Amino acid sequence: MNPPHENVLVIRRKLFEELGSFQGLNFETDKYLKVFLARGNNLFLPRPVAETSPEYKQIIPYAVIACGQKVLHYVRGKK
Repeated sequence: MNPPHENVLVIRRKLFEELGSFQGLNFETDKYLKVFLARGNNLFLPRPVAETSPEYKQIIPYAVIACGQKVLHYVRGKK
């Protein structure tokens, strides 16, 4: 059985580097999000292409969920 065809949202790595690339979380959402989501700055690619092509960078959203002093923690992917 073939896996389902899945597209993922990407931007060109060059654009990311021009804005200031980073790894991990970055809380400067206004600096990046407005540019990333501007018409013409993003596109959908098949997952295998997005994961193997160095000229594109996937947009992977994260959220911090907190209630008072408690923060939700989870592990992404397999242990």
